[in-house]
Amino acid sequence: MIIGLNFFIRKAVIFIIDRIGCSTESSQMIYITNMVFICQLFNTGVLPMLCTANLVGQLPDGIVNAFGFKGPESDFSQNWFTNIGDTIVGSMKFNIYFPIGMEIMWFSMRFMKRFLDRMAATPECPTKSKTIQQYVNKFNGPVYFMHYKYSSIMNIIFLTMMFGPGMPILFPIAFASILVLYSLEIFMLYYVYQAPPAYDELLNNTVLSNLAWAPLFLLSFGYWTLTNPQLMDNGVMTPIASQGDAFMNGHMWYENINIFTTMANNGPAGALFVLFFAYFIYLVFRNPIWAIIKANHHRVTWCNVPKVFLDEAIPMDEQIGKYCDVLDADDRKFSIAEELNSRLYHLQTMLEPPFQRLYDVPKNKNIRQLIGIHTYDILRNPEYIQKFQYFSADLPGRDDYIVDDDTNESNNNA
Repeated sequence: MIIGLNFFIRKAVIFIIDRIGCSTESSQMIYITNMVFICQLFNTGVLPMLCTANLVGQLPDGIVNAFGFKGPESDFSQNWFTNIGDTIVGSMKFNIYFPIGMEIMWFSMRFMKRFLDRMAATPECPTKSKTIQQYVNKFNGPVYFMHYKYSSIMNIIFLTMMFGPGMPILFPIAFASILVLYSLEIFMLYYVYQAPPAYDELLNNTVLSNLAWAPLFLLSFGYWTLTNPQLMDNGVMTPIASQGDAFMNGHMWYENINIFTTMANNGPAGALFVLFFAYFIYLVFRNPIWAIIKANHHRVTWCNVPKVFLDEAIPMDEQIGKYCDVLDADDRKFSIAEELNSRLYHLQTMLEPPFQRLYDVPKNKNIRQLIGIHTYDILRNPEYIQKFQYFSADLPGRDDYIVDDDTNESNNNA
């Protein structure tokens, strides 16, 4: 139920952000990753707690009455672990084989579409597709999307950090989930997906920055779990008056914020309490501190910080050739054909010296070559090629692929 709802939440978030749009592809993927992660974490971890939470005594009565925080569970009690905890563990277990099941379902749908297309084929018309792009889409692999997979990884990690101190079984479950996801992605990238685009480092750095906050959940929830009198000490318990009343174990947050009292009564909890604030201060002030160190390290003789931590430019010779020398054969062929085609209509986009240099194959076979899209020409980008239904000038028999509204076949190559 929870995993299925997460699937529809993911689809809705991606649909909305795609319709709104962003200035760059990288920023849009970052927005999708963060929003899908926040919505799924709230649905999987936060919402089940709020639905049954009884926060009488923890929050002001006005907030408790306004939001209806008068549920049956006032803490991580036996009933909570039996009902909500078991549901969370079941969702995490289901998350191990859910990606495999989804890929099998998508493969079955692709196989059925291809099978029906072949069944309707005739010698005169080998496919039911009306356009070449329809045929390519039908027999091509799926497009590789990285954003929601990052969201799934972060959701698994944060849920494990939240509830792992009270339910340690979540740690091996999370390991199995990430291992299955990693193995499945490796297989899909090699044998199923289309060649993914060359993403920059912005999305990866954003995810790593988000994951840096996960230990705070482990320390805070671990501290709360280790100070829970019902879990750690059954000596003093307040009995309930009737069966329908919520069990109140007197576990109040404001009674456990004294470091010395917490360490005296619950030693491990006190250690987590101190580590929480120490790590929180580090996360908040790490950038200003490093900025100060970078700006003043040369003035302090004892502050010998290696250059690798200061992001200073380290001189290196990567032996990168000139632009025309680092293009592979396909990129050279594309650029030459596009330029020649443009010059047929008196449009010149390249100067003559660099254009002639494209014909010269570099003698050094070990020279590094460009990876990905080699030019700012949007018609080299596979995404725009599909949207514009563009057939590049280097395509053999290009006229046969182009169909226009007039009967003059000599202008098809325009």
